[in-house]
Amino acid sequence: MVEYGGSIRINCSTTCRDSGAKGGLETSLTKKDPKDGPGWLTFLLTNITEWASAPQCYFNCGGHQKMANANIIAYRLPERVVLEPLPEMELGRAYNLTCWVLNVAPVRHLTVTLRRGGRTLHTETFPNHTGAAADDVTVTHEITPRRWDHGQEITCHAALDWTSHGPHFQSHSSAVELREAGESRLTPGRGDQPAHDGHVTGLWFYSHRNVRLNTTRMGKRSVSESRIWLDVPQAQPPLWTVSHLACGNPEQPRPRSGPPLCRAKPPA
Repeated sequence: MVEYGGSIRINCSTTCRDSGAKGGLETSLTKKDPKDGPGWLTFLLTNITEWASAPQCYFNCGGHQKMANANIIAYRLPERVVLEPLPEMELGRAYNLTCWVLNVAPVRHLTVTLRRGGRTLHTETFPNHTGAAADDVTVTHEITPRRWDHGQEITCHAALDWTSHGPHFQSHSSAVELREAGESRLTPGRGDQPAHDGHVTGLWFYSHRNVRLNTTRMGKRSVSESRIWLDVPQAQPPLWTVSHLACGNPEQPRPRSGPPLCRAKPPA
């Protein structure tokens, strides 16, 4: 194996007992820097731009010519690995993940892996690909997002592996984040009691006093932001959850008196 456009040295040898046996190398590739000795010779092949070639070594021994071929495969690392951007997803609906591996060779030694976080979703190989030249490859895999997939990163990995025949190379795409359409996120407002990030349907936090949270709602057509005050009861234990929010106008400042805009509820 040699990188496309690179160089490799070919060694030829013979078991002929005639120390004066002459040999050579037949190839369409550019050969330089010849060296030889009793029963051996070597050439440097440069600027290899043939995807598959078979240089032929030969020696003349006792009036007979003996020949042997060396198979050379040129490889090219992927020019790019691109994961198609994903839309905001609806829970329970099927979507296609599509990854493009561009200008890679040889494809039959390529492995493409789609991962969600550290978990493998899909792996595809191409053992029946017959062409030696660089080519583009497309891999598609269907996923159905669940609520716990929100925020997970999808990546596409392309690996060229020749096992015992050469080294292992790997490239990967930029990450694409899974996002649920219409999802709301709550984060603590600056200067107030810290709370954990989470969904409206499952925000847990520790607090002994009132908490202001910033909420961002991601929809298919718009993004809206607002501030919500949560009135946290002072009773022990200080572990609370927001299961549902029934709020007034969240853009208003927290009232000095009267009921809070939203109220935290103790866990069931």
